[in-house]
Amino acid sequence: MIKDHLKNLGKITYLILIERSEVSHFNQYEKLKITQQDIIKHILTLPKDIYEIYMNKEKIVYQRSKGLMDGYDINYIYDINEIEKYSTSTKCIIVSKLEDIEKIGEQIKIPIIFLSKNLNTNESINLYNLTSLNVQKFQTIFDGLLKYHDSKAQKEFLEIKNYSIAEKTEEYENLNDLLTNHLYTSSNLSTLESMRVKFSWEQENEIEEKNIVYPIYIIKHITRYIEDKVDNHIPIKPIYQYLLSDISYNLDFSLNPKEYTKFSLKNKNIDNIDDFITTYKLIKSNNLLNDTNISNSYTEEYNNERLYIENLIAIQTSSFCIPNIKLSIHNDKYKALLKEIGNYSRDNHQNIHQSFLKLEEQLSKDIGDWFVFIKNDYSVELKLVSNLPLEWCPQDNLPLMIKNEVSRIPISFGNVAEKLLMDTEQIYLLPNAFSKILFITSFKDDDPIKYHLRNSISTIKEYNFKDKEYKIFESNDILKGIDFSKVSFDKKLEIQEIWEDISNIDELISTLNKNTSPIIVFDLHGGHNEKEEGVIFIKGKAVPISKLFGKVKIPPIVILSSCDTNPLDRNHYNTANAFLLMGAKTVLASAVPIQSREASIFISRLLMRLSIFLPIRLFNVKQNIRWSELITGMTRQMYYTELIFKLRNKYNFKDELVNELGLFVNLHINPLQANFNKKIIEQISLKIGISNEIMNKFIKEDFKFPESLKYIQMGNPELITIATEENMIESFKN
Repeated sequence: MIKDHLKNLGKITYLILIERSEVSHFNQYEKLKITQQDIIKHILTLPKDIYEIYMNKEKIVYQRSKGLMDGYDINYIYDINEIEKYSTSTKCIIVSKLEDIEKIGEQIKIPIIFLSKNLNTNESINLYNLTSLNVQKFQTIFDGLLKYHDSKAQKEFLEIKNYSIAEKTEEYENLNDLLTNHLYTSSNLSTLESMRVKFSWEQENEIEEKNIVYPIYIIKHITRYIEDKVDNHIPIKPIYQYLLSDISYNLDFSLNPKEYTKFSLKNKNIDNIDDFITTYKLIKSNNLLNDTNISNSYTEEYNNERLYIENLIAIQTSSFCIPNIKLSIHNDKYKALLKEIGNYSRDNHQNIHQSFLKLEEQLSKDIGDWFVFIKNDYSVELKLVSNLPLEWCPQDNLPLMIKNEVSRIPISFGNVAEKLLMDTEQIYLLPNAFSKILFITSFKDDDPIKYHLRNSISTIKEYNFKDKEYKIFESNDILKGIDFSKVSFDKKLEIQEIWEDISNIDELISTLNKNTSPIIVFDLHGGHNEKEEGVIFIKGKAVPISKLFGKVKIPPIVILSSCDTNPLDRNHYNTANAFLLMGAKTVLASAVPIQSREASIFISRLLMRLSIFLPIRLFNVKQNIRWSELITGMTRQMYYTELIFKLRNKYNFKDELVNELGLFVNLHINPLQANFNKKIIEQISLKIGISNEIMNKFIKEDFKFPESLKYIQMGNPELITIATEENMIESFKN
């Protein structure tokens, strides 16, 4: 991994010292964190790093929106001994008791800034009340602490200060309008405050759509205005352009309603069952947030939990200056359709395409005009926060995950969502980090799919790309007008697959702890029965994934080539969430059961993309690439490949045309061309001799749910960048 000294030196770490508490009844967030959620809101008005202490507003917004530095580094700690785990030079510890300050002072001698929501300011012990602290005061505090650092650190901090204040620009205006504070606008108002926009607001229980839209518009207007104005444009994509979230809730509420009857709840830790059932019914009907006439301890708990989720979302949106588009989408309307898709997938039933079409139509109806914000001829970087598969929302005749670069964070359970929403740290990997990739497998000897993936990888390796692709370049008019001058297969990353065939849980633990690769591929059976937790099968025996908790180290990237690792019709105790909780930054997981041969091709294409496409991108085009983009490009390629093969089965055209069309697709998505889907569909229709109308009818009836849509990017893949050292140095120079 590439280390950047100044980036780490400049970071400010905010540590919230808190006691452990029981979790909420709904999405299982710790109750004490929910009651103290204003702490996060206050932190987001302060600088996220030392650079921002001295920067003006425009420069702060520019750096954040470009993702040039990590976002806010905010962490909960339960014991003062955890402080030493954080190596950041500047630490702000949020405390609630004076005795905590005394204990920390006895153990840790480096200068620390203490912040508190309930304690009064006492500068003699570096304690400051959060509610009265502003950026100017923070700058004074930091300048006063510099003398406690050694001379080398003081010199480096001075360099950061000089860099930050070197460029003066005209700052954008503050707002005169009154904004509305509501669940649907809460995170966007926090983002505007974090961008140092001054405005007035009023609290409302009910809200009109125009009041939801306005903060979104302001955030995008400011970021676009600044990007157009700043001279030194940096040619890198933003980490995100929009965050899409909804009000989906714990899937168990919809999937297992019998668990929430009066009789079943008697066996659970519920004080007032009637109040709980009232709240439960309001949540399921999507009326709780609008019905202010009904109030009890559970409705209050749920509403506060939802606001806490918005504060966690605000860490992401504030860190990268993006708006949160809040969709009024909830579970109950979709539970029957999701169950139907899950059942049809398990039975490999042809009707799945029509079920998926019904799902798309319902999503389209509920979303309405909200996607007007993300309409683009190319692709938009999106972060989803939902328990529902919003990746499948339709946009421009494509699923959202094919049209755009998409990843998702679940809302439940709280410990997973909280970990991911508070993670804004970017990591950088050199291409040779992928020279060895660990494959973990565990099939019984007589399993017919045991060697599917290995055989598929061998076939890919034997393919002579240079000769075959160049012949197509030279001989086919389908490619006329396309600039492929930068395409070269001369540089190739040689990848060694390390296969570990495990026989038991102890071997799995040992293999994981010995691994040094940033990526692991699991090639084995998976499962997730109703009301149970996700499992993997080791030599035919189901092993709950929770057996690994606290026993293994997990790399940042996990690929699960297994069924039901993030199932849309099961509870949240799934395999993907488990790996995210154990330390993975991103998990590529399956929403429904997957077909072995297609899954093998999918993973083989990933290796091909790392081996051939990655060097072209890094060394020929000289651009870094985020993991989210790499996976999205591969998924798009697989999507159109599946379409071409399915059309060949129907229209019986030759392999030569398959190759031509495949390359045409490749050159329209690597790099991505404007209106790529329209051009690809028109060209395929033309070449096989059917009208666009017949093609669209075929897609609607027979190709709504191909295998490529079953793989969901969970976690934060966009925070992983693959780069050469030369490219990274150049980026930081800019």
